[in-house]
Amino acid sequence: MKKCPQCQNLIRKYCMVCPFCGYKFSVLQTIIEAIWYIFLVIVLFVAAILLILNVWDFNWA
Repeated sequence: MKKCPQCQNLIRKYCMVCPFCGYKFSVLQTIIEAIWYIFLVIVLFVAAILLILNVWDFNWA
């Protein structure tokens, strides 16, 4: 969820137009946010798999 900068209502994260006031979001900004979100999901997924497979060694002592 994100806030519309014009009317301050909460809307879905990837909406292109605010359903309350009609504010139009930048297409480029929406695409960049989507790519960033997908990147974070992939990084967290890979980190979880590596921890499950015990690839990282956290034996610092």
